[in-house]
Amino acid sequence: MNLKNALKNLTIKADYISLRLVKKRIILLMVRNEKFEGLTKDNDTGIMIEVLKDGQFGYAATSDISLAGLNEASAKALQLANKANQYNLMKFTLNERPPVIGKYISPFVSGFDEFNAKDTSDLMINLSNSMKVSDKIINRSVFFSINEMETTFVSSNG
Repeated sequence: MNLKNALKNLTIKADYISLRLVKKRIILLMVRNEKFEGLTKDNDTGIMIEVLKDGQFGYAATSDISLAGLNEASAKALQLANKANQYNLMKFTLNERPPVIGKYISPFVSGFDEFNAKDTSDLMINLSNSMKVSDKIINRSVFFSINEMETTFVSSNG
């Protein structure tokens, strides 16, 4: 999805609009009492929309990343900003959202591509076994997860 194009094609009018796309991938493994209990994979994608209209912010989020979904969520954010204007305690300006330009890529190189479920589950079983230091310990659990997150941000002021 091209967020810059999506931002340009939103139907709402506001003083400021931002879109923050977050994509997450998760792998979770579980071992209990030296028994492998399972591997779970999950993918999650969503967009947070922030608008500033007449001095008030409004927010909405959606997992529908189509243009129609973004227009619906942005309309909700605008509606909330307009509603907040009825209880106007403070007027915000674009100074609260200066232009942000930057890029960051983690130096961490291991992750989903290098993940080996067999080696990891073997290690977890060994860890569970090493916790068996007394007959009084009747239940041992080991959890392992890999979380990968990618965030992309665009705004109407750069």
